Amino acid sequence: MQGWRLGVDPAALSGLVDGYACLAYARDPQRLRADVASVVEAVGGRCPVRVVLRPGWPDTDDAGHLAGKVAAATLPGVAAVDFYHYGLYPWPVLDRIPAALIRD
Repeated sequence: MQGWRLGVDPAALSGLVDGYACLAYARDPQRLRADVASVVEAVGGRCPVRVVLRPGWPDTDDAGHLAGKVAAATLPGVAAVDFYHYGLYPWPVLDRIPAALIRD
């Protein structure tokens, strides 16, 4: 868990808040999965965890890459996957979001 770098202790906050947003700004889906799993473990079910992804640069190359990251972030204990930077990405980047959410 990287919260210490930001001065945030998810375990300590989880009993005080209605939810915790995990900023999953990683390119590699396996790294993202490990980061999210550490936050879910730290909050221990005391509050819902929402994972926040960026659909474009510098984290994500295309819709397939984003879909892999959505799948990696969808762990037990994760209440939702959200997306950040709506106002700063062009429409083609935002179009990756619905494509990445389609499940087989």
